[in-house]
Amino acid sequence: MDMQSPTRSNDAAPTEASPPFAAALRQLHKVLAAATPAAGADPSERAEALDATHELFAALAPRDAAEAYLAAIAAASAQSALDNFVRAARPGISDDTAIRLRAAGLAAGRAYASAFRTLRRRAPEQPAADPAAEAPSPVCEAAPKPAGDQGEFQPRDRSGKPIPTFRTDLMTRAQVLAVLSYPRDAALEAAAIAEEAAMIAEWAARETPAGGREPDLEPPPGGG
Repeated sequence: MDMQSPTRSNDAAPTEASPPFAAALRQLHKVLAAATPAAGADPSERAEALDATHELFAALAPRDAAEAYLAAIAAASAQSALDNFVRAARPGISDDTAIRLRAAGLAAGRAYASAFRTLRRRAPEQPAADPAAEAPSPVCEAAPKPAGDQGEFQPRDRSGKPIPTFRTDLMTRAQVLAVLSYPRDAALEAAAIAEEAAMIAEWAARETPAGGREPDLEPPPGGG
């Protein structure tokens, strides 16, 4: 395995951003550059091998320093596995050496597969907490009660009987607006109450004529 010093100035691949573990990334990219085997001394071949190693490391997408070190081990193991297989296939290699190289390649491959599965099974990243979202919303607070009212608004019909709040089909428009308003609106409730009072008074006047007698349902005998 070629362990020569890197010949490119960008062996430590730059990152697109500066994560909290930027120092670990810088070190690991240098280590990967040194650990990446090259088929020969050709600078273009070594540059291609380095690019492939950095791409593999980036594809594992480490999210912190601990995952970055595991991703680096996985990337180095993958390159080592392939290098051992290539060396085992070179002309003139004895059977014993070829067997040993292939065994080392398989061991490195298993190390890569294990690290790969570990990184893929990691827990999903939790979104950063939004301080604004944690602040209590005015909408979530209890609606202020209208002055002088200690309970919920209760609509009434023209006879003064309560109307169930789910029976909006029996309510006037003012009552519906007051019932459905959230947070509670004192102006809407006052308008509905005033309308109810007028409606109840009008109905009472129809039911009880002046003088306090019940209305005659039939004309008096001999009347005309």
